[in-house]
Amino acid sequence: MGINIGDLVYQLIMFILLLGMIFAVYFIVRSLLARSNKSNSIEQKLDRVIELLEKDKRESFLFILFSFFCFLVR
Repeated sequence: MGINIGDLVYQLIMFILLLGMIFAVYFIVRSLLARSNKSNSIEQKLDRVIELLEKDKRESFLFILFSFFCFLVR
């Protein structure tokens, strides 16, 4: 009983396909997790922009109110 080259090639191809499927699943999961983290980062940046806009709006309102008060006091 000798080693058949066809069987050896078939086993090698199946082994490579199995490893390929394992790596594909790994990279898909890693890519989905990275996308989720990126989404969280964008949400945090948008929250910061909204916070700054609201702060600016409050400060502008207070400035207008103060200016109006100073105008009335004159």
